[in-house]
Amino acid sequence: MKNLLRLIPYCGLVLMLACCAHSALGQGNSGSNPEFVLFKYYNSFPGSVLPITNLYDSLGTIYFKAKPMNGSPFRNSVSIQSLFEGPTNVDSVNATMVFRTGATKQHNRMAITSQGLVGIGTLTPQFNLHTVGNTHTTGEFWGRIHFDKNQLTDDAPNTYIDESYFELKRRSVLSVPGMGLTKEYGGLLTLGPGEDSYDHQLFFGEDGIYTRREEGNDPSWGEPWYKMLTGEDINGDPNYIAKFTGPHSLGNSQLWNDGVQVGIGTAAPTPGYFLDINGNTRVGGNFFGTGTGHFGGKVTIGTTNTPAMLGVVNTSGYNLYVEGGILTDEVLVRTGWADYVFNKNYHLNSLDEVAQHIEQKGHLPGMPSAAQVEQEGLKLAENAVNQQVKIEELFLYLIQMDKEVKALKAENAALKEKVTQLEKR
Repeated sequence: MKNLLRLIPYCGLVLMLACCAHSALGQGNSGSNPEFVLFKYYNSFPGSVLPITNLYDSLGTIYFKAKPMNGSPFRNSVSIQSLFEGPTNVDSVNATMVFRTGATKQHNRMAITSQGLVGIGTLTPQFNLHTVGNTHTTGEFWGRIHFDKNQLTDDAPNTYIDESYFELKRRSVLSVPGMGLTKEYGGLLTLGPGEDSYDHQLFFGEDGIYTRREEGNDPSWGEPWYKMLTGEDINGDPNYIAKFTGPHSLGNSQLWNDGVQVGIGTAAPTPGYFLDINGNTRVGGNFFGTGTGHFGGKVTIGTTNTPAMLGVVNTSGYNLYVEGGILTDEVLVRTGWADYVFNKNYHLNSLDEVAQHIEQKGHLPGMPSAAQVEQEGLKLAENAVNQQVKIEELFLYLIQMDKEVKALKAENAALKEKVTQLEKR
């Protein structure tokens, strides 16, 4: 593109010099500094010449003609035309040089204004190089990017063809999220590669960059806008796993991970533990463990209730609560035992006292009644001790009874001996 701009003046000069030998009008077209001059006038020359006043009136045209075949007239190939662009003064006439091509009809292709602005596809360029239509370059491009002010339209994907387009847009027209901010306007970059590719758009707004995409041939944008997160949208503390704190922002979650320990609800996991959870935890599926489990509080199975009272019994000191039965091969209960029954100072009720208690209470002494068990439950450790007491008391009764039986047997044997002696007399 840069080389093209350099060649334009030289091309014009060469073309004009080439015409000098065949021009019917002109002067000074030979010598050390030849010139080729065309004069524009409205009345008979050399009479009084009227000044030019009509905008875009032709000041002259140089045609390049040739015969396409024997017997045919000369035909136009290309031409260079000068158009009056105004204004004028005593010393100068401002004009635009137009390069035209076309086999059957000449068309304006490129223009150079009196200010040196080059236009391709337009006679009124506004920039050093102003093109109307698509532009392609295979080398470096030197210049600036132009923003169009199409604020009030949300142009469809199929309107962007083989181009990249920069525009000034209103975010409300494009339905970009975050409307109602201080700045309503933003820059829109559209990439429309063509063929069957997707068109991509970037909207540069007050609160960051948003993106969307759609098939290039679609008549409308169906995909929503997504914000590209930046450091302004991401806030958090080291080692916290990020979470979305809003539709377009990230912050701390409850999950902390330093690569060695994981904490949920805590940023200071207890040393020695891979996972430390501060708060309630619920497992909806099966839970399997291959190590030892330790619980510092109460454990419930089949229920979430941990009643402090069971009837009139205070159960707040218990740590395991089970709703339903317990099936196990063995239960080990660590408690005191009933060996004190065999102490010499142990008071053993007589069988008459036991019989009297049963008659009055309906149960053995030292054992709970049926009503008490139904209301308060049965303490296994205490019941095992009570049952052992009764077993040991039974043995004491049996031992005492055995002594009495042996004494009776001895007494009976002595009586039999006396009877035998009396019978022998």
